[in-house]
Amino acid sequence: MCFTTRQPDLALAMVLAVVSALSLRGGDAHADKRVTICHVPPGNEANGHTISVGEASVGAHLAHGDRLGACVTGCGAAPSICDDGSACTWDYCADSGQCGHEAVSCDDGNACTVDSCDPAVGCTAVADDGAWCDDGNACTSGDGCVGAVCQGAPIEECCATDADCDDDAACTLDVCGDGLCANEPIDCSVPDVCYAGFCDMDGECSATPISCDDFNFCTDDSCDSATGCVHEPAVNPPESVEVSCADGLDNDCDGTIDVTDSDCFICGDGVLQPGEECDDGNGNPFDGCDQCIFVDTTPD
Repeated sequence: MCFTTRQPDLALAMVLAVVSALSLRGGDAHADKRVTICHVPPGNEANGHTISVGEASVGAHLAHGDRLGACVTGCGAAPSICDDGSACTWDYCADSGQCGHEAVSCDDGNACTVDSCDPAVGCTAVADDGAWCDDGNACTSGDGCVGAVCQGAPIEECCATDADCDDDAACTLDVCGDGLCANEPIDCSVPDVCYAGFCDMDGECSATPISCDDFNFCTDDSCDSATGCVHEPAVNPPESVEVSCADGLDNDCDGTIDVTDSDCFICGDGVLQPGEECDDGNGNPFDGCDQCIFVDTTPD
């Protein structure tokens, strides 16, 4: 828009005459005090004029619509003159005093609408039914626009969130990744080799001492936190000497069992054992242990 400078109208001339007369009557007290005023002709705001008036007349000027300071040039005096009448532009007045017009964005962010602008009504959006789109759900396929809504067909056994993978087991970590579920056991292992970590029924990790029992009564079993189970020869075996000579056990933990143990040598048991020359198995006191001598005690 262009602005043209016009000669002050009759009203302006009369105002200036009054201002001059008032300035003369103000005397020396106001003679040197001048104030810059933007004089706005009634009904013609866009044609304001910058004038300088005496101190005494400032109030009168402000009373009929004038403003303090120099007049703003261009559209700054009347920003409404920048309205181009189109609903598709954003109209503004720049600091330079010139009008600016920027196109309005009508993008509604919906891939299933065709967006445009009508200067009379502004932005419009029409459903793009059947167009390809992505609904952002990894558990759907064949996404497309149904009216103005993007939809896809559900994929069976596919997850969208971790909650979809809940297996109702307290001791698994349920995670959804790339549409697939993973149910991994919770790791409750502990660094101390003498303890076993486990997950309890509430899904919390706990630990309990391990068992080092090797089921051998000839060893004393213990656990070392650095090396684990330790099995040392028993300090107090079940029997200090082998007494139970027919149970198939090494009760005195000397490495021999029953009759093979020297503690179990019995003369007259019918078994040839170390230290015996013979053993005829009867109760005859004359044979068996030192020298095997068969003696006939029955007279001819």
